[in-house]
Amino acid sequence: METKIIEETNETGTQIIPETGTVIIEQESGGTQIIPESGTVIIEPSSEIKDFPKDIPSDIKTAKGEPVGKDVIIFDYKIKYQKETNSGEADIFVAEKDSEIVVFKYYRKSHKPKNAVVEKIKNLKNPHVLKLLDYGYYNDRFFEVYEYAKFSNINTRKKDGSYKYLPLSEDDIFKLCRDIVEAFNEFHSAGIIHRDIKPDNFLLRSVDPFDIIIGDFGISSVMEEGEDLHKTKTQHHTVGYVPRELFTADYKGIGTGIDYYSLGITLWELATGCNPFVDPKTGKLRNEKFILRDTFEGRIADDLLSRKPTLSDKLVKLIRGLLVANYEKRWGYSEVIKHLNGEDVFVDEEQTKKLKVSVSGTIFENEEDLADALWNNRTDVSLPIIRKISAALDDIHSYIAEDVKEILLDLTSEADLEIPLLKIVFLLNPSKPFELGNGYSFSNEDDIISLLENAPEMLFSAFEDINSTVFTQMSLILGEETTKKITDIYDEEHRRNERYFNFSDNLLMLKIISKVKLLIKDKPIKPFISEEFRNVSFYDLTDLENINKELQSIILENVKDNVYERDIVPWLELKTEKRREEFNTESWDVFYKSLFNKTGGKK
Repeated sequence: METKIIEETNETGTQIIPETGTVIIEQESGGTQIIPESGTVIIEPSSEIKDFPKDIPSDIKTAKGEPVGKDVIIFDYKIKYQKETNSGEADIFVAEKDSEIVVFKYYRKSHKPKNAVVEKIKNLKNPHVLKLLDYGYYNDRFFEVYEYAKFSNINTRKKDGSYKYLPLSEDDIFKLCRDIVEAFNEFHSAGIIHRDIKPDNFLLRSVDPFDIIIGDFGISSVMEEGEDLHKTKTQHHTVGYVPRELFTADYKGIGTGIDYYSLGITLWELATGCNPFVDPKTGKLRNEKFILRDTFEGRIADDLLSRKPTLSDKLVKLIRGLLVANYEKRWGYSEVIKHLNGEDVFVDEEQTKKLKVSVSGTIFENEEDLADALWNNRTDVSLPIIRKISAALDDIHSYIAEDVKEILLDLTSEADLEIPLLKIVFLLNPSKPFELGNGYSFSNEDDIISLLENAPEMLFSAFEDINSTVFTQMSLILGEETTKKITDIYDEEHRRNERYFNFSDNLLMLKIISKVKLLIKDKPIKPFISEEFRNVSFYDLTDLENINKELQSIILENVKDNVYERDIVPWLELKTEKRREEFNTESWDVFYKSLFNKTGGKK
């Protein structure tokens, strides 16, 4: 699950990538802070990046030339091929210089790591940190050159979907853990916090024995000397791998403890070969809000360590020490090394309380069963029952209880309880499938996309009644902002085609579904079919600025011919908030400029 929380600034400005369920906090010019219900925060300065980069330091190498692609030479690095990636941060190429294979990381125009981080990483000597060999600017985009990890990342999968290297033996786990925390200790001592520790960023130089290296410092932060917590203006993390201190109202900044918490989740994944965010009962990915809830309440360790396979006491204690919710009591370098050396180290974790509530004579001891019972018997649920449940949650789930109280504020004994009850059920179990009938249900973004592809009428019919349970459930999963945008897309096409709007109109449905899928996933698009260009991806409109003439021609043809299958046309319409007819396709230069012309392209 690659959902991200973004709030990063650098020397040149800020990248703004809004996401569902977020609230914007102004810094510098304003001091207001509002924490949204989802716990997701974006911190935004007063202005976006306009021209990037504004000032390139004189000591950094720069060059301009033909678009990056196969056989192009950039500072003696010859590009061999582009690697597949879903990153909105950079394109990744494999290159060669003096017979040495390297990785060429080519940042998108709106992204760039902080200069201080780059300089510090280049000076790191630990053998378990990916070596940064070179960096500079090419065609006004920042690039880095790294050593090539021959065996890719540690969670590489085979063609059949199974892990190639996982699960690891516990002996390998403890050795790798020692190597990792020694690397942590060096870059933490240098003032660097990685902020995105996860299996994807653990690369392998060799596999017999395992030689692990930590990569992707693209969102790292630098702490000043003597600083315990760094008040970054940005947060960009992978939900599930980060601790609760990032989501609390009294957020004071990030410290080295964030990397140790992420290591705890990662070690469990390496030891079991299981996805920590898949529900063991249903086999489906849990909703992001489910993960945030358990993270906030410090329930992650209990959840993971209650699953099969059973781990040794030594590994269980290590993971518990790393996943302590209170960052002041979480294990760090000293505790981990002592534990690995066989010393007895205390785990000072909070005791999470268990639910126990009686409803109509039945005692419920977990949130999932209570949610099922409430929804399955919703016609019998009364306001006093909801109030009783709210009181029971007070001492157990403060995160949920406050939201339930908000729902209760506007309710009277005569109120229709179905929608309020649905919201409470979602709070109790955000991953509970919502049944649509005819065998269809949805509980997360992937389910919604699957429905769009296979039975769009089941979802789109909900837009005829925004007070329906289906529409409400979509809003709970996707967030009100994204659901509103989807509604606007649907309503616009419905209005334009009102006389002949039909769910069996394949082209019309393709237009709507293509846009909605892109909106939900918010990932780079890969619109080209050919082997040579299949890994070319676009995230920002500025990614189109320096592409070769063949790709320019393909894009113009797609726009002229109204081709929606490969995503480029709906992506352009979403990014520009224009319709295809408004783009000026006379030439590539005219077309590219028209994308940024708010009044439209054609006269």
